[in-house]
Amino acid sequence: MREKRGPLGRTVGVVAGSLASAARRSQAAAGTRVVVYDAAGLATMLRPGTSEHDGIAEPAARLIAAAREGRPRRRGSDAEPASEQE
Repeated sequence: MREKRGPLGRTVGVVAGSLASAARRSQAAAGTRVVVYDAAGLATMLRPGTSEHDGIAEPAARLIAAAREGRPRRRGSDAEPASEQE
């Protein structure tokens, strides 16, 4: 028979479950996903570690890094408003 939990035990259980779920989601999101589409528009996700995945993911990561270097990440207080630029 299962032991009944009090309000504190339930709260601790919910928090622990939430933390475990967040850890799983962050690990899954940390990997690079490569999805390719065929002419009909059907998607196929390539498995990480395969030559096909690596052949696409590595150059794509370099392109993304190069694009991020060439533009500001966010508008700061030093950026001129659009109405003042000519």
